[in-house]
Amino acid sequence: MLRFAYAFVSGFLLMLTLNFFNDWSYEREVLVHLKEHIYAQCKTRDINTLMDTALHYSTVLQSPSTEVFSNSDFTSFKKYFTTNSFQNYYFGKGACGAYSTFFIRLLSAMGYESKVVQVTVNGKRGGHMSVVVMHNGKLLLVDPLFNHNFKDSNGNMSDINDVAKNWNSYYKYHLPANYVPDYNYQQGWTHSNWDKFGAFSRGIYNLASKYWGKQKVDQFCLYYQIQGINKYYMLICFFLFVFTFVKAIQLNFTLDKYSGILPQRIWNRNKKAA
Repeated sequence: MLRFAYAFVSGFLLMLTLNFFNDWSYEREVLVHLKEHIYAQCKTRDINTLMDTALHYSTVLQSPSTEVFSNSDFTSFKKYFTTNSFQNYYFGKGACGAYSTFFIRLLSAMGYESKVVQVTVNGKRGGHMSVVVMHNGKLLLVDPLFNHNFKDSNGNMSDINDVAKNWNSYYKYHLPANYVPDYNYQQGWTHSNWDKFGAFSRGIYNLASKYWGKQKVDQFCLYYQIQGINKYYMLICFFLFVFTFVKAIQLNFTLDKYSGILPQRIWNRNKKAA
């Protein structure tokens, strides 16, 4: 029975591997085609034009699903294994986190390194999420949820530190009408939400800070490192499939090897008794 159990589990894991591979491949193709469309729409390749265009099309893809499906219930198997970055795209269920992680993946496809910004809002870490684009030594701030590119008085993208410093004197007067005033960057921010899983994640933060230094850990962005998590689901399922498949084969050969020995021993014993 054990070999049949291993065979069944290996078959199930193979199915999951193929499913995650299909989702990962499709999401990657969506981002590549979107990148190509963005570059085709930009007459110039300066950072301001590229980010404005990328924000626009990121919103164009996700907002309709949010408007149509935000109050709908989905119970399909896919719902529980869809990456956060495509929650809006498929189900219209994400908020700032889904918009921001989708935008980070789009930026990666465009060749830009970026980080999530976990904004502290009313004393709560991770109360809002936005994105910084790493360009020429600066952390240029955008907010994908509000389709907003923070720019200075000259029309150039602004560093997040400049936005925080000059929020009350300039930036709060140049926001979209639907922007939430509490998302003002006045209480600080991090690039990973170390409070998300309570004592467990804070323990990891304290341990990592001890070995790598607090400043380095504070600059670490987990979302950027694990974007496209279907790829990792696929790899995990594949290795588990290989393990269970090999075990099933081993058990099969072992049983085949000994299946003929016991009848032979019984036949020899009966022969001697006769």
